[in-house]
Amino acid sequence: MSQKNKYDNKTKEECVNEINLLKKRIVELETLNANQKKIEDFLRLREEQLRNYIDHAGDAIFVIDTDSGRILDCNQKAYLDLGYSKDELLQLTVSDIEIQLSKEEINKAHGKLKTKKINPVNGIHKRKDGSNFPVEIHLSRPTIAHPSAHPSAHPSYAIAIVRDTSERNKIDDARLTHLHFLESLDQINKAIHGTKDFEQMMNDVLSRVFSIFNCDRVWLLYPCDPYAQTFRVPMEITRPEYPGANALNMDIPMSPGETQTMREALESDTPVTYVINTDNPVSTDPRFGVQSQIFTPIYTKLDKPWIFGMHQCSYARIWTQEEKWLFNEIGRRLADGLTTMLMFRNLQESEARLRRAIIQSPFPIMIHAEDGQILMISDVWTEITSYTLEDIPTINDWTDKAYGESKLLMREEIKHIYSLAEKFKEGEYIIKTKDGKERAWDFMSAPLGKLPDNRRIAISMAVDVTERNQMQEQKLDSLGVLAGGIAHDFNNLLLGIFGYLEITKDACEKGDFDNVLPYLDNALSMFNRAQDLSRQLLTFSKGGSPILKGQSVVPLIQNSMQFLLSDSKFHIDLDVADNLWPADIDENQFGRVIDNLLINAKEAMPAGGIIKISIKNISQSSALTIRLKPTTYICISIEDQGEGVIPEHLSRIFDPFFTTKQKSSGLGLAIVYSIIKKHNGLISVTSGGSGKGTIFHIYLPATKEATKNTAPEEKKVLRPCKVLFMDDENHLCKLVENYLKEFKIQIISALNGEQAIKLFQEAYERGIPFDIGIFDLTIPGGKGGVEIIEELRNIDKTFVAIASSGYSDNSVMSKPKDYNFNDSLRKPYRKKDLIEIIWKNLA
Repeated sequence: MSQKNKYDNKTKEECVNEINLLKKRIVELETLNANQKKIEDFLRLREEQLRNYIDHAGDAIFVIDTDSGRILDCNQKAYLDLGYSKDELLQLTVSDIEIQLSKEEINKAHGKLKTKKINPVNGIHKRKDGSNFPVEIHLSRPTIAHPSAHPSAHPSYAIAIVRDTSERNKIDDARLTHLHFLESLDQINKAIHGTKDFEQMMNDVLSRVFSIFNCDRVWLLYPCDPYAQTFRVPMEITRPEYPGANALNMDIPMSPGETQTMREALESDTPVTYVINTDNPVSTDPRFGVQSQIFTPIYTKLDKPWIFGMHQCSYARIWTQEEKWLFNEIGRRLADGLTTMLMFRNLQESEARLRRAIIQSPFPIMIHAEDGQILMISDVWTEITSYTLEDIPTINDWTDKAYGESKLLMREEIKHIYSLAEKFKEGEYIIKTKDGKERAWDFMSAPLGKLPDNRRIAISMAVDVTERNQMQEQKLDSLGVLAGGIAHDFNNLLLGIFGYLEITKDACEKGDFDNVLPYLDNALSMFNRAQDLSRQLLTFSKGGSPILKGQSVVPLIQNSMQFLLSDSKFHIDLDVADNLWPADIDENQFGRVIDNLLINAKEAMPAGGIIKISIKNISQSSALTIRLKPTTYICISIEDQGEGVIPEHLSRIFDPFFTTKQKSSGLGLAIVYSIIKKHNGLISVTSGGSGKGTIFHIYLPATKEATKNTAPEEKKVLRPCKVLFMDDENHLCKLVENYLKEFKIQIISALNGEQAIKLFQEAYERGIPFDIGIFDLTIPGGKGGVEIIEELRNIDKTFVAIASSGYSDNSVMSKPKDYNFNDSLRKPYRKKDLIEIIWKNLA
């Protein structure tokens, strides 16, 4: 009989309730199942995300069995870094990929993990292709067992996070290299700046380089000249077993290899290296045992180049790029240090030379400071004053002894020197020497800057003019004698002029006209002599500017020859070059030059003789024995057969008042020199002495063409014109009116510039302007010609303006056109001179 159903004895309601309860339970189970599935999906997603994160981590991650060392799991970074696939890597152990840490070290690290966390360890991993790379390994022990283990098992595996440290090591190495670079340069800088002694500085630098590079020899070669016959190594540091060229203490003959080495060094911008048994072998002297070398040129700013180098003798050293950089930078700094040290040494030598120059100067010199200390005086200062630096250590000591009652004033003047705005201060002072004598010193003082202690200093240099002043006094006496002689000559001439004029007047009053013309001729002759004397004095004085005109010098020389050498004892040998160029000369002044030289030649030959005169052209390309401006010249040589001039007199022959003759003022050749100089020329003298005669050479600038001659006297015809004549001397105005009264010329006179302007303005406004104006340049108390010419030109630009003056040094007279004048008329002038200039400008 079948088993009885448990629901048989239940009522229908009970069964329905149970069924409903079952349905509810089923719904709950279905809900629970759905939730569990969601959880599983979530966990699966999180696992995939975590795996993705791990696979894309920046470091390699390994799961390692700590007992066997087998790799249980890894991320993508791990197998990619090692060059394996994941399956291949999971077949390996730690020992298969780690080559630095031994199995014992790995087991020891694993053992430590059982008790505590350990610090990172460094290792080296080997890739599948055999290459290596450095790593940093972080080991940790998980708190749960591996999924493959029994749930109740303890964790027996470790997690290793491995980081590739290749780049970091490179950065660390670069940082250490840079640090070494900076520390090395700091040592070199300390060596360069640690002393002011040149030898010590160079030795310190080489010692530091020797230590930094741990080489066998470091050296400096000087000078670096590939084409020299020999070379020398003045400085080197070596190991005892490898002595170098410096130990030879000699000039070493230059070999072809060393010549080539130096040339390469000078042509290279970077250090040059040589290594034995390579494509670039060592080419130095075999006795120095060099296996490898590096060198570079050292260029200073003051001297020839040096060569700075190192040798390795114990092995064939290959110089790294970092070593080359460091060596090059040391060389550059060594060049700067050498330049500074050479400049300092030169400065010391210059200071020593300056000190010697001051001490041994031919002039009295003092160097003094603003606090009053006298730093230095020259030997001549002591020689003249007898005061040594011990006698006058301060300015106060000097002023007390040398200036007496004026000492306070002198101290104040000296104080101003240190802060002079202008370049120097000068003045003449009387000083007293140690023995009480007075000397005249012409001082020049100037500031010299500051000493290292910031004190301002100055230099005072003097010229002892005691003898010069005495000579000037003597010359003043000579000038007095000269002035007396001139006054005597002028009085004689004036006596003759006035005497003949007085005789002429008396003859006219008596009606005796037969001798009037001879009397007047005699007066005019004396006037010409007075005119020559005045021009001679003006030429010798500060003035006498020549009025130049292009003309041949031959007629003027011939005229002087006829006038001065009519004596039969003398013969003239005149040699004139063909096509002789004209020269720009003032005929009156030039005539005076020839007169003086010919008189000098006559006096040199009292018994007579031959005077040779040669005139030739000197082209610009000709070699001249004297310094002249580069242009063309004519040269006039005048040679006598006299005794000549002794050598000690030649240098003074053109000095004023210098003469070897008893009856001579000593002005003749000085006047000649002054005239030639004002003609932009030059005069020189040569003489052998002892009866060999004297030759004067005159160089005058040549001109392209001569000034055209004016018409002969008899052909001069003055056309009617209107002349304004200005001169403060009323009798000169009347004289000019008398000169021109026979011509149809209207002449109106003015005594000063204001009156001349008024007359000129009125004539122009009335339509009857002046054709020509003759204006004195100097009007006492009023305006002269230069002051009014611009105003007159503003009124009428077409009239002819003539400058007139007795001061021939006035530049207006020599270059009238530069001052708005047409021409110049030099006083004193005669009637023919006045007519000539009017005719020339109005013809």
